Amino acid sequence: MLADNIAWLITGIYGPQSDVDKILFLQEIIELCVLNLPAWLLLGDFNIILSAQEKNNTRLNLPMINKFRVTVDNLELVRIDLRGRKFTWCNGQQSPTMTRIDHLTLANLERAQEERPLSQEERQFKKYLKNKSMGIAAIQKSRARQH
Repeated sequence: MLADNIAWLITGIYGPQSDVDKILFLQEIIELCVLNLPAWLLLGDFNIILSAQEKNNTRLNLPMINKFRVTVDNLELVRIDLRGRKFTWCNGQQSPTMTRIDHLTLANLERAQEERPLSQEERQFKKYLKNKSMGIAAIQKSRARQH
């Protein structure tokens, strides 16, 4: 994409464990979004779920789920679904807790598309990111089979 002179940002995420730090983390994502580059890819372990379906039991932190959902919605982040496993983390216990805390989201290109037609370069970049996300999902699926 360098040859096409498209500015974009990729952020690797390893989200915090405590609720206080998660709230600060979500605020930091909001602050980073104001960079407003043509595209922003966030990927990694957010340590937060977006919905009850992303956990295999009913021990849910609904206020945190709601804060994360509001952040994703307000920033108009578009989730790119990872194929393969339903859950991306397990605590390894006899009666395990399993969650989907790894996320891949795309910001700004989707918002820009609503306001104006994307340029050819932006459309190519969007396609490139989606293809790369499929590669990441395949790697995760392969790693899951190895364990």
